[in-house]
Amino acid sequence: MRRILVGVVLAVVLSGRLEAQSLVSVTLDIFYIGASSPFMSTTFVYTSTACNQPAPTTTGTVINPTRVIFDDPVNIGRFCVFAQPTFLGAVPIPGSYTATVTVTDDLGRVSGRSAASPPFQRLAPLAAPTGLKLIP
Repeated sequence: MRRILVGVVLAVVLSGRLEAQSLVSVTLDIFYIGASSPFMSTTFVYTSTACNQPAPTTTGTVINPTRVIFDDPVNIGRFCVFAQPTFLGAVPIPGSYTATVTVTDDLGRVSGRSAASPPFQRLAPLAAPTGLKLIP
């Protein structure tokens, strides 16, 4: 009986250990509006994200985004934030796009793709005025 009890306890401990895998990376995919395949993709280390963050404040259409924000998989109701200004700055101008993320754990398992983000736009910066003169 003692051997069975030890076996059950060991099985419970091991099953808990197997289920508690660590996330190691996040892949960000960028899509043209309505496309089924991404045209740009980047993967970053999960530990470089700032998780357990409060809900972000966004209004209207996002133009020239620089950060990736997604639901924190550990802290329900909180968010993970990761700055991606170089990658997102390389998305073609002008255009409207959506994005998705997937996560990969330390066993190499990849999650399903997230729901698509709301559309965002990439717009060129305004041209500086020219011909400036100061007169009396």
